[in-house]
Amino acid sequence: MKQAISRPLSNQSNFRDNKNGSVNHQVSRRQFIGTSMATGVAMGGMSLTGCTSLPTHQENPNIVIVGAGVAGLAIANRLSRQLPNAKLTILDSRETHYYQPGYTLLASGVWKNADKVIDSNAKLLPTGINWIKENAQEFLPDSNQLTTDNGKTIGYDYLVIATGLRLGFDTIEGLDIADLGSEGIGSVYPSPEIALKTWQQMDMFRQTGGRAIMTLAHTDMKCAGAPLKMTFMLHDRLVQAGTRQDSDIQFFSPHNTVFSVPVVNENVLSHWASYNPPIGVNFEQRLTAIDKSSKTAYFTDGAGNQNAQDYDFIHIVPPMFAVDSVLNSPLA
Repeated sequence: MKQAISRPLSNQSNFRDNKNGSVNHQVSRRQFIGTSMATGVAMGGMSLTGCTSLPTHQENPNIVIVGAGVAGLAIANRLSRQLPNAKLTILDSRETHYYQPGYTLLASGVWKNADKVIDSNAKLLPTGINWIKENAQEFLPDSNQLTTDNGKTIGYDYLVIATGLRLGFDTIEGLDIADLGSEGIGSVYPSPEIALKTWQQMDMFRQTGGRAIMTLAHTDMKCAGAPLKMTFMLHDRLVQAGTRQDSDIQFFSPHNTVFSVPVVNENVLSHWASYNPPIGVNFEQRLTAIDKSSKTAYFTDGAGNQNAQDYDFIHIVPPMFAVDSVLNSPLA
């Protein structure tokens, strides 16, 4: 059985154009999606090195890609060039492409229009790929097959899973997704619309300053850098408004780091400590509940102790989980 199975992928990735890591604003979404895999940009941990045997340029394998986010589109474009004889199929019911790396720019006021992150999947897919506008319902890896939500059975030689992650806002007691973008509550993750509403909340907060709570998920997550970006941008927006001295920014991490890569973690913490006033960091604190009426967030530590934190603005990063079709399959 030939089979290449990746981890469930985040649809968020960032791209850099030089050794200093500066963002290349001149690269379009299409150029990024078309070139990033070929130039070695890591896409959410996706790797084909786990294959029992990799196809060659001359072979014509049947490759199925599940998910047409940034990750799925990137691998589809790469494989279409590197394996011109391959039969490529991508599964995703969505006609619209949402460029999630841009959500932080909407949520921090850099971009003012949601159209900046919305495109058509049809424009971004490589020529000649078979696009099945359905979602995967069940994975049957022992027989190299999957079934779709419309009951279709699809076989493959190689399978790439790029399904993204499910956002678990419902696991935070007292929080409804409808609360996001109102009453000082924001989140960069759910949609362009909520990202824009998050900027409205941040913009109102920076006019007077106050106490801001920034959070991090205790699970694996898509774009683990986004909560850090939002924290940096909130600091800068307060500086611009002249209210930084009147504000307290506190970052709560359920881990003993704010980022899993040590050099990045140390760099971020060093920057935050250098600010005047510094950004406070609270380790091993997981957001478990929120009381909107009193603007109080509740955090739980590793021993199960809960503490209450008042806020004027809070950025919520929910727990994230594999989609059900992956979670409830032999792949898990």
